[in-house]
Amino acid sequence: MHSPISFIFFLFPILVISVFGQVVINDFRLQDPELEVTLWAESPLLYNPTNMDVDAAGRIWVMEGVNYRRSSTRKEGDRVVVLEDTNLDGIADKSTVFIQDPELVAPMGIGVIDNVIYVSQTPHIIKYIDVNRNLVFDKGDKKEIFLTGFTGSNHDHSTHSVIGGPDGKLYFNQGNCGAKITDGDGRTFYIGSFYYNKGGPQVGWNLDPTTFAGKRSDDGHVWVSGFTGRINPDGTGMEIVGHGYRNSYEQIFTSFGDMFQNDNDDPPACRTSFVPEGAFFGFCSEDGKFGWSADRIAGQTTAEAEWRTHLPGSFPPGDVYGSGSPTGITYYENGSLPKRYEGSLFSCEPAKRQIFRYVPKPDGAGYKLEREVFISRQGKDRLCGAFSDILVGTDGVLYIADWYDPVVGGHGAADRKHIGKIYRIAPKGFKSSKQVPKTAEEMLVSPAHNVRFHGFQKLKSQGQSAFSKVKKLLNSKSPWLASRAIWVLPHLGKEGHAELERVVSTMGFSDFRYRAAALRSALRYDRENLGFQLIQNLRRDESSHVRRVALTHLRDFAYERKKEVLLDLIIVGSLEDRTYLESVGLAVDGSEDELWSDYCKLREISSPKDWDRQAHLLAWRLHGDTMIEDLVERMLMDDLSDKHRMELVASLAMNRSKHAFEGMKKVFMESKNEGVKDLAKQFLVKGMVHRWKEHPVRDFLVAQKIIDSKPKPLVQVPGVKKEEGVLKVSNVLKLKGDIKRGKISAARCYSCHQFDQVGVEFGPNLKGWGQGRSIEEIARAIIHPSAGIAHGYESQEVTLEPNWKERKNFWRINGIITSESDPLTIRSAGGLVQKIPSHEIHYIQPVRNSLMLSAHQLGMSEQDVADMVAYLKTY
Repeated sequence: MHSPISFIFFLFPILVISVFGQVVINDFRLQDPELEVTLWAESPLLYNPTNMDVDAAGRIWVMEGVNYRRSSTRKEGDRVVVLEDTNLDGIADKSTVFIQDPELVAPMGIGVIDNVIYVSQTPHIIKYIDVNRNLVFDKGDKKEIFLTGFTGSNHDHSTHSVIGGPDGKLYFNQGNCGAKITDGDGRTFYIGSFYYNKGGPQVGWNLDPTTFAGKRSDDGHVWVSGFTGRINPDGTGMEIVGHGYRNSYEQIFTSFGDMFQNDNDDPPACRTSFVPEGAFFGFCSEDGKFGWSADRIAGQTTAEAEWRTHLPGSFPPGDVYGSGSPTGITYYENGSLPKRYEGSLFSCEPAKRQIFRYVPKPDGAGYKLEREVFISRQGKDRLCGAFSDILVGTDGVLYIADWYDPVVGGHGAADRKHIGKIYRIAPKGFKSSKQVPKTAEEMLVSPAHNVRFHGFQKLKSQGQSAFSKVKKLLNSKSPWLASRAIWVLPHLGKEGHAELERVVSTMGFSDFRYRAAALRSALRYDRENLGFQLIQNLRRDESSHVRRVALTHLRDFAYERKKEVLLDLIIVGSLEDRTYLESVGLAVDGSEDELWSDYCKLREISSPKDWDRQAHLLAWRLHGDTMIEDLVERMLMDDLSDKHRMELVASLAMNRSKHAFEGMKKVFMESKNEGVKDLAKQFLVKGMVHRWKEHPVRDFLVAQKIIDSKPKPLVQVPGVKKEEGVLKVSNVLKLKGDIKRGKISAARCYSCHQFDQVGVEFGPNLKGWGQGRSIEEIARAIIHPSAGIAHGYESQEVTLEPNWKERKNFWRINGIITSESDPLTIRSAGGLVQKIPSHEIHYIQPVRNSLMLSAHQLGMSEQDVADMVAYLKTY
């Protein structure tokens, strides 16, 4: 479970109806009348399920988290249990403890592949091998540390589930606690983060990710924050395939190789996303040293700022749906559900007590994710619906784990019984069969992800002898099954290689997804030769998806080798498509200036005046050192739209050179557009402590009187607690007010209002305010100030980042924001005005309560209120 948001509810008994021995749950609203929710398992068979997987026999393996955070009640450690429905009546009737170990403290992930069980227990991913296959870790079985170096044990933002991809690689992810991992080849990966020492005393911080934020890994790249990793089953060949998340709980793959995930937010901006290869997802600065708020600009929504949609380098966030706490995710392709569910992405949202369904649709080089609520809680049981995971069983129906607690995330739990449940969603009256896949090809067509991963491994090991079996599957009418065969082909010798190339021109002719899968398959097998050859063949493919796959895999090729292919991919693509543009940026990584020079030669561009929209967008994304003068010149051109000027200001701000800083100074000093000038100022203030901190930015800002030479220390201003007491408006209306006494009582309000030039001009000017209002309206405003807040006087709470000096924790300043520029200006009750640089701000949220104290808090009686009303009627 993971979220800063907690939901506390009361316990009610669950309502159930028994049908055919199964327990039908009526406390959920399921949108499809053809399906039903039944209770498949509950405590004492399992407790507090954090994650689950299914084996080829249909047994569900559950990772328990009883010792989650403050609930360290299980001294023997947490468990992995195996649940079975032995009589196939739709209800689990057997629970076997595979392992219980004090080392297991609320692990967040489990992956089961044949008799190998991967458990995500920070700082490790542990690999257990059930040698004797008796479902119990006992004598003769093996245990090893598969990977280590993940940060943040017993922390929601740490290591999550392991899943096998269609390419035969294992995939795992980690929240933004960071990691330092060395793979079986001896290569070390540094995934740095600004997020450290948070979450409470129960967390084990084995590493400080701030110490290696911005450090290049042995693959030559900088990786940051939450991430997804890919690795061979033998522990070699690790790669990072996505980063810049906050706290993605799981990732899932389609059989064509597309990866989707959900990601927890900071303020309300959770997202479900398509993740292209190597994508940066914007939760922090590109070096991991600063949170997203350090690059927030005035006027942005939280979602725009948190996922850095305004800055080059960040991929589109997908469906941003607001507050929540997303957890398990799965993708349904084949099985026992109605055919219309093929291609459905299901995402658990326990904070909302819902599960979302998406059917991803191609949209440019990415996917459009239209959300619908597949299932939601509707009944009296306020504990149910804390969905922690969802999977497709070997029987082709859905299984959902329920943490079953009134609290979701926030590092806590309220259910001291640690109850857990698993539900099944299936067609009404559905019964599982005893059939268990035995052959590799039977496993490969399984609805369950890790079962078919095992099938892939078995077919791969058979080599050329498996060709006829794979070829038969390749001819399947189901695109999902046929695509699984494509990944095996390169491992089957010359016949397999030839067939892979034929896929592009035969099956691929009718569906771009086959071409994309063939390209990915070739790249995973042999990137330098077979993979690059196929990239060359598909460089002008009509599908932007296929070209996007090519682009995101070009990153690590030498520039001279990929130059011609890269230019073709850029020329034929639409750079208005943000996913495609960011894919170009990845492909060019480290060669921005060379590419720009070659692009301008090819397009015969000699100055910024020659740029069309394509060139403008490419320059925006690349922002290389040799481009700075042209970027500045274009920003200052007379005939450029304000929107396009401001795009280039943000682009220039991402270049770390002194030349870029000098260029931003020039834009600030010479721009005739106030919006451009203000944006340049904002990025100068941000750059002072981040990208341009080595340059004389501070001196320039002081000289321009943008900041003070000796900035005043910030002062914490807590919000006003709502206490209205027992004073009643109806009683005030019965009293006769005294104007003279009322004028004296008005002195209580001097900290917010002026009366005859005495007091602080913070709240609205009350001169003449009461003359046109009724006695009841004035009395209500004094007794219940939050009931109606004057327009323009809505308050905000600015939360400051801890800086580990005077601020050990988050500070909060409540007041009225008078300027959203950088530094932000906020005016608090009493007239205190503070200027807050954006890099100090964690986030900003509106406050519903008035900043004005109630009559009760001011110590007023009902007679005092009546006197004040009389005075305001005449003032």
